[in-house]
Amino acid sequence: MSQNFYEPSQVDPFGQQPPGIHRGTRLPGFVKGFIITDLVLCSLRAIAVLVGIFGYLAIQQNANMPGVPAVVAETALYEVLSGLGIVVFGFIAGIMILCKKPAGVIFGYPALLFTLASTAVGIWQSSAMIEAAPAGTPEAAGMLVGLVVAVLFRVVLAILYFVALLMASKALASND
Repeated sequence: MSQNFYEPSQVDPFGQQPPGIHRGTRLPGFVKGFIITDLVLCSLRAIAVLVGIFGYLAIQQNANMPGVPAVVAETALYEVLSGLGIVVFGFIAGIMILCKKPAGVIFGYPALLFTLASTAVGIWQSSAMIEAAPAGTPEAAGMLVGLVVAVLFRVVLAILYFVALLMASKALASND
Protein backbone atom coordinates (compact mmCIF):
# COMPACT_ATOMS: atom_id res chain seq x y z
CA MET A 1 0.00 0.00 0.00
CA SER A 2 1.41 3.38 -0.97
CA GLN A 3 1.96 6.13 1.56
CA ASN A 4 -0.69 8.48 0.07
CA PHE A 5 -3.51 5.94 -0.15
CA TYR A 6 -6.13 6.19 2.60
CA GLU A 7 -8.64 3.49 3.37
CA PRO A 8 -11.91 4.50 5.04
CA SER A 9 -11.22 1.82 7.65
CA GLN A 10 -7.93 3.48 8.67
CA VAL A 11 -8.28 5.53 11.81
CA ASP A 12 -6.08 8.53 12.38
CA PRO A 13 -5.10 8.41 16.06
CA PHE A 14 -5.40 12.20 16.20
CA GLY A 15 -8.86 12.28 14.60
CA GLN A 16 -7.81 14.26 11.54
CA GLN A 17 -8.58 13.61 7.91
CA PRO A 18 -5.84 13.83 5.31
CA PRO A 19 -5.88 17.20 3.51
CA GLY A 20 -8.18 17.37 0.50
CA ILE A 21 -10.19 14.29 1.51
CA HIS A 22 -13.85 15.10 2.24
CA ARG A 23 -15.08 11.69 3.31
CA GLY A 24 -18.26 12.84 5.06
CA THR A 25 -19.30 15.38 2.45
CA ARG A 26 -22.48 14.62 0.56
CA LEU A 27 -23.18 16.74 -2.44
CA PRO A 28 -26.87 17.61 -2.75
CA GLY A 29 -28.65 15.61 -5.46
CA PHE A 30 -29.36 18.76 -7.46
CA VAL A 31 -25.64 19.61 -7.52
CA LYS A 32 -24.61 16.11 -8.58
CA GLY A 33 -27.29 15.89 -11.23
CA PHE A 34 -26.65 19.33 -12.64
CA ILE A 35 -22.86 18.95 -12.67
CA ILE A 36 -23.18 15.63 -14.52
CA THR A 37 -25.56 17.30 -16.98
CA ASP A 38 -23.06 20.13 -17.38
CA LEU A 39 -20.28 17.67 -18.15
CA VAL A 40 -22.44 16.19 -20.90
CA LEU A 41 -23.14 19.68 -22.26
CA CYS A 42 -19.41 20.49 -22.08
CA SER A 43 -18.71 17.36 -24.13
CA LEU A 44 -21.15 18.52 -26.79
CA ARG A 45 -19.65 22.01 -26.65
CA ALA A 46 -16.17 20.51 -27.13
CA ILE A 47 -17.34 18.99 -30.42
CA ALA A 48 -18.85 22.34 -31.44
CA VAL A 49 -15.58 24.11 -30.57
CA LEU A 50 -13.59 21.71 -32.76
CA VAL A 51 -15.97 22.30 -35.65
CA GLY A 52 -15.83 26.04 -34.93
CA ILE A 53 -12.03 26.03 -35.06
CA PHE A 54 -12.11 24.43 -38.51
CA GLY A 55 -14.80 26.90 -39.59
CA TYR A 56 -12.80 29.83 -38.29
CA LEU A 57 -9.68 28.65 -40.12
CA ALA A 58 -11.67 28.20 -43.34
CA ILE A 59 -13.09 31.71 -43.02
CA GLN A 60 -9.61 33.12 -42.44
CA GLN A 61 -8.21 31.37 -45.52
CA ASN A 62 -11.09 32.48 -47.75
CA ALA A 63 -11.83 36.01 -46.54
CA ASN A 64 -14.86 36.44 -48.81
CA MET A 65 -16.53 33.05 -48.60
CA PRO A 66 -19.82 33.07 -50.51
CA GLY A 67 -22.82 32.43 -48.32
CA VAL A 68 -21.10 33.36 -45.04
CA PRO A 69 -22.63 36.48 -43.50
CA ALA A 70 -20.09 39.15 -42.56
CA VAL A 71 -21.16 38.99 -38.92
CA VAL A 72 -20.18 35.32 -38.72
CA ALA A 73 -16.71 36.14 -39.97
CA GLU A 74 -16.46 39.00 -37.45
CA THR A 75 -17.65 36.97 -34.46
CA ALA A 76 -16.23 33.50 -35.21
CA LEU A 77 -13.11 33.99 -33.08
CA TYR A 78 -15.17 35.21 -30.11
CA GLU A 79 -17.50 32.24 -30.41
CA VAL A 80 -14.59 29.77 -30.53
CA LEU A 81 -12.77 31.39 -27.58
CA SER A 82 -15.88 31.59 -25.40
CA GLY A 83 -16.69 27.97 -26.23
CA LEU A 84 -13.15 26.91 -25.41
CA GLY A 85 -13.42 28.69 -22.05
CA ILE A 86 -16.69 26.91 -21.31
CA VAL A 87 -15.14 23.53 -22.12
CA VAL A 88 -11.85 23.95 -20.24
CA PHE A 89 -13.23 25.55 -17.09
CA GLY A 90 -16.45 23.51 -17.17
CA PHE A 91 -14.64 20.17 -17.32
CA ILE A 92 -12.19 21.13 -14.57
CA ALA A 93 -14.97 22.49 -12.36
CA GLY A 94 -17.30 19.55 -12.89
CA ILE A 95 -14.71 16.86 -12.26
CA MET A 96 -13.33 18.62 -9.20
CA ILE A 97 -16.79 19.19 -7.69
CA LEU A 98 -17.75 15.56 -8.24
CA CYS A 99 -14.45 14.62 -6.56
CA LYS A 100 -15.53 16.87 -3.68
CA LYS A 101 -12.71 19.35 -4.14
CA PRO A 102 -13.76 22.87 -3.03
CA ALA A 103 -11.45 24.45 -5.64
CA GLY A 104 -13.79 23.10 -8.32
CA VAL A 105 -16.26 25.84 -7.46
CA ILE A 106 -13.58 28.44 -8.21
CA PHE A 107 -13.21 27.00 -11.72
CA GLY A 108 -16.99 27.03 -12.14
CA TYR A 109 -17.29 30.81 -12.06
CA PRO A 110 -15.11 31.42 -15.15
CA ALA A 111 -17.10 28.70 -16.94
CA LEU A 112 -20.24 30.66 -16.06
CA LEU A 113 -18.71 33.91 -17.34
CA PHE A 114 -17.64 32.25 -20.59
CA THR A 115 -21.20 30.92 -20.97
CA LEU A 116 -22.59 34.43 -20.61
CA ALA A 117 -19.99 35.71 -23.10
CA SER A 118 -20.98 33.00 -25.56
CA THR A 119 -24.63 33.96 -25.12
CA ALA A 120 -23.76 37.60 -25.82
CA VAL A 121 -21.89 36.59 -29.00
CA GLY A 122 -24.93 34.56 -30.08
CA ILE A 123 -27.17 37.59 -29.54
CA TRP A 124 -24.72 39.72 -31.56
CA GLN A 125 -24.68 37.20 -34.43
CA SER A 126 -28.43 36.65 -34.45
CA SER A 127 -29.28 40.34 -34.20
CA ALA A 128 -27.17 41.12 -37.25
CA MET A 129 -28.73 38.26 -39.20
CA ILE A 130 -32.27 39.37 -38.21
CA GLU A 131 -31.48 42.92 -39.35
CA ALA A 132 -30.26 41.57 -42.69
CA ALA A 133 -33.49 39.63 -43.25
CA PRO A 134 -36.33 41.46 -45.00
CA ALA A 135 -38.59 43.08 -42.38
CA GLY A 136 -41.90 41.38 -41.74
CA THR A 137 -40.95 38.09 -43.40
CA PRO A 138 -41.50 34.70 -41.80
CA GLU A 139 -37.72 34.18 -41.83
CA ALA A 140 -37.12 37.29 -39.73
CA ALA A 141 -39.90 36.34 -37.31
CA GLY A 142 -38.58 32.79 -37.03
CA MET A 143 -35.05 34.03 -36.30
CA LEU A 144 -36.38 36.38 -33.64
CA VAL A 145 -38.42 33.64 -31.95
CA GLY A 146 -35.42 31.30 -32.11
CA LEU A 147 -33.18 33.95 -30.59
CA VAL A 148 -35.57 34.61 -27.70
CA VAL A 149 -36.01 30.90 -26.95
CA ALA A 150 -32.27 30.19 -27.15
CA VAL A 151 -31.36 33.13 -24.91
CA LEU A 152 -34.02 32.22 -22.34
CA PHE A 153 -32.83 28.60 -22.32
CA ARG A 154 -29.17 29.59 -21.88
CA VAL A 155 -29.97 32.16 -19.16
CA VAL A 156 -32.03 29.61 -17.22
CA LEU A 157 -29.17 27.08 -17.48
CA ALA A 158 -26.70 29.74 -16.32
CA ILE A 159 -28.87 30.57 -13.30
CA LEU A 160 -29.21 26.88 -12.41
CA TYR A 161 -25.43 26.45 -12.78
CA PHE A 162 -24.88 29.43 -10.46
CA VAL A 163 -27.25 27.90 -7.90
CA ALA A 164 -25.42 24.55 -8.20
CA LEU A 165 -22.08 26.32 -7.61
CA LEU A 166 -23.46 28.07 -4.52
CA MET A 167 -24.85 24.80 -3.15
CA ALA A 168 -21.60 22.95 -3.90
CA SER A 169 -19.59 25.69 -2.23
CA LYS A 170 -21.71 25.45 0.89
CA ALA A 171 -21.60 21.64 0.99
CA LEU A 172 -17.85 21.43 0.41
CA ALA A 173 -17.01 24.27 2.81
CA SER A 174 -18.83 22.56 5.66
CA ASN A 175 -16.06 19.97 5.97
CA ASP A 176 -12.97 22.15 5.67
